[in-house]
Amino acid sequence: GSRQRCTARNSGRSGAAAATPLPAGVHSAKQLRSQRKHEALLQAGRQMLDTQDLATLSVAQLTRSAGMAVGSFYSRFADKDAWFTELLRCTGDVVLADTQGLLQSLRWQRAGDARKVALIVHHIVAIHRQHRGLFRAALSDATQAARHAMPLHAYGRQLAEAVHLALAARLHKVPLAQRR
Repeated sequence: GSRQRCTARNSGRSGAAAATPLPAGVHSAKQLRSQRKHEALLQAGRQMLDTQDLATLSVAQLTRSAGMAVGSFYSRFADKDAWFTELLRCTGDVVLADTQGLLQSLRWQRAGDARKVALIVHHIVAIHRQHRGLFRAALSDATQAARHAMPLHAYGRQLAEAVHLALAARLHKVPLAQRR
C-alpha cells in the first residue's frame, strides 16, 4: 500500500518525480502541523469514500472523521470540489511514485520477464482495489466523470509510460514499431 504522504506543498518529493501543481482552491500548507491536517482530511476522505458516495459526503462528516473543525477544512480548501480534486492529485502522485519504486526495486531488477509482468499486474490490481472508492466517486456520476476522467486518464498514461520504459529494454527480439 501507499505509505507516502502527499502534502499541500507545491514541491516534489525527494527520490520521486516532481509533484503536480496544486489545483485551484487548494491552499498551500507550509508548516508541518498544517500539512498533517491537510493529509488527515485527505485520508479521512479516502476511507469514507470506500463506503459512501461523494455526493452524500459532507464537509462536516469529513472534518469530524479527521478530528477537526469545519473551519480547518475551509482554511485549506475552497470547497468540496477543490478537496476532491486535491485527493485525486495526491493519490495519483503517490501511485506514480509507488510504481516508480517498484520499477526501480531490486525485486524488479532480479525478476525474469514473466515475473515482471506478474509484478506489474499485481501492482495495478492492488491500486484499483486500494482506491476503488476514489475511482467510483470520480467516475460514477456523469458530472464528476466529465470533470475527473481526464486527470485519471493522464495518471494512467503516465503509469503505462513508466511500465513501458521499464519493459522496453527487455524486448530485444520484438521489432521497435511493435514494442509499445
